[in-house]
Amino acid sequence: MKYLTTLLLLFISISSFGQKKIDSLKILNLINLSLNEKDSLTQLEIFKNALSTSKKLKSDFGIFSSHKKIAEWKLIKYNTDSTIIQYKKGIKDLSNNSFYNFDLLNLIGNEFKKRFNYDSSAYYYNRSIAFGKKTFKNDLIVKGYIHLGNLWHQKREYDESFKSYIKADSVCNSDEKLKTSVLRAQTINYLGYSVRATNGYKKALQYYLKSKKIYQVLKNEDGIQETNIAIAQAYVSMKKYDLALKLLNESVAHHAKYNSQKNSYTYAIIVRGFLLVNMNNYKEAEKDYKLYYDLAVEEKNEFRQRQGLGYLAYFYLESNQLDKSESYYEKAIEKCKEVGDLNKEREYTKDLIVISKKKEKLKKVIKLYDDYVLLNEKIAQLPGIKEIYIFPAMTDDGLVVGNCVDKLIDHYGINNVERRTLEHLYLGHSYSGENLFDSGRAAGFQTL
Repeated sequence: MKYLTTLLLLFISISSFGQKKIDSLKILNLINLSLNEKDSLTQLEIFKNALSTSKKLKSDFGIFSSHKKIAEWKLIKYNTDSTIIQYKKGIKDLSNNSFYNFDLLNLIGNEFKKRFNYDSSAYYYNRSIAFGKKTFKNDLIVKGYIHLGNLWHQKREYDESFKSYIKADSVCNSDEKLKTSVLRAQTINYLGYSVRATNGYKKALQYYLKSKKIYQVLKNEDGIQETNIAIAQAYVSMKKYDLALKLLNESVAHHAKYNSQKNSYTYAIIVRGFLLVNMNNYKEAEKDYKLYYDLAVEEKNEFRQRQGLGYLAYFYLESNQLDKSESYYEKAIEKCKEVGDLNKEREYTKDLIVISKKKEKLKKVIKLYDDYVLLNEKIAQLPGIKEIYIFPAMTDDGLVVGNCVDKLIDHYGINNVERRTLEHLYLGHSYSGENLFDSGRAAGFQTL
C-alpha cells in the first residue's frame, strides 16, 4: 500500500510538472504573437491577454513574463515610474514564495539604480537577499549580494562593494554546490573589480586569475572570456599591451561568434578600443568606438548610448579631431540632461572646456565654467554626498595635477594614496634669480 501511495504521488507530481510545462509553452506562444506585430498598442493588448490567461492558469511563470513584457513596453513608451509600478503589480499577483518574486525585486532595484536613487535600490536588493534567506536558497542570497555590491561599486563606495562581494563569496564557500560554480567565479571576478579601485591592478589580478581558474575547471568558455577582459585591463596598466590585445581579441571573437553575453561583448570592444589608442593605432580604435555605440543603438540601450557618445568624444579628443569631439560631447551632455546623470554631465562638461579653450571659443568657455560650477553645486546637494572638494587651480595646471592623482589611484588604489592639505600652490623645484641667470648664460644668452 505504501509503495502504491508513493507511485501515485510520483505520478501526480510528474503530471503536475508536465501540465506546468504545457501552460508555460501556451503563454510563451501568446507573448510571441507580439514579435510580428508592429503596432505598439496591439502589442500591449497581447501582453495583457497573456497576463489574463496566466492568472486563470495560476502560472507564476506566465504572470512574471507578462508583467515583465508590459513593464518593458511602458519603459519605452512612458518612463521608469510606470515600469516600477508594473513590477510591483507583478509581486502582488505572484504567490508569496514564488521564486519570480526575487527576480522582480531585483528588477525594481535595477530601475532605481539607473535613476541614481540608491537608497531605494538598496532597499529592494536587501529585500531580495531576505527572500533568499527566507526560502533557504543560497544561490539567490549570493545573487542579491552581487546586486548590492554592484550598487555600491556604481556609487564608488568600493569598501562597501567589497564587503557585499565577500558575503556572497562566503555563502558560496559554505555550500558544496556553489564552491566550484559559475556564480562563485562571477563573485570572485567582481571582488577583483572592487579591489582594483582601492588597491590597484596587481591585487585585482590575483582575483581575476582565481576566477578564470574556476571557469576553466567548469570548461565555461563564456566565463573564461569574461575574465580575459579584466586580466587584459590589468596588463594594460602594466603596459603589457601585446598580452592584453591577445586576450581582448580572443574575447571579442568568441562573443561575436556565439552571440553570447552582450554586456561582455560590448565591454571587450570598448576596452580594446582604449588599448588601441594607447598603442597609437587610431584607425582600428575608431572602429571599436563606433561599433560600441552602434550596438547600443541597435539594442536601444540608452545607458550605453550615453557612454558610447562620451567614448567617441574622448577618442576624437585624443586623436586631436576637435570638431568631432566637440560635437559628440555636446550630444552626450544632452543625453545626460535627459536622465539627470549629473556625474557624467560634469565629466563631459570638463572635457568640453578643454576643447573650447583649444579652439579659442572664449564666450563658450565662460558659459561652460558657469555650467560646471552649477553642476558641482547640484552634486553637493545630492543625498549621500559627504563632501565635494574643488581643486583651487581651475585651469590647465589643475588638469596636470588631476592626471597625476588619477594615475596614482589607478596604479596603487585609492586606499594607498595619501590625502593631505597643500601648504602652498608652488609645484616643482624652486629656483632663484641666480639660477635663471646661470641657465641663461649656459644656453648662450647675454646679460644686459
